[in-house]
Amino acid sequence: MTGVFIVAESHLIIHTWPERNLVHLDIFFCSFNQDNERKAHQVVRRLAALYQPRRLAKRTARHTL
Repeated sequence: MTGVFIVAESHLIIHTWPERNLVHLDIFFCSFNQDNERKAHQVVRRLAALYQPRRLAKRTARHTL
């Protein structure tokens, strides 16, 4: 199952594989006016605290113009 939440310049995509107990999240906070990396990390920390995954892997991509 896949779910998408889109707001202006940002989005959250959730991909799930229940048969493997696996969830993949794509979290993007985009803005030309400010760096939102801290906000993205805060969302990851809150979701990890809420769901307490056995394993958590993070990858950060920075794009500059």
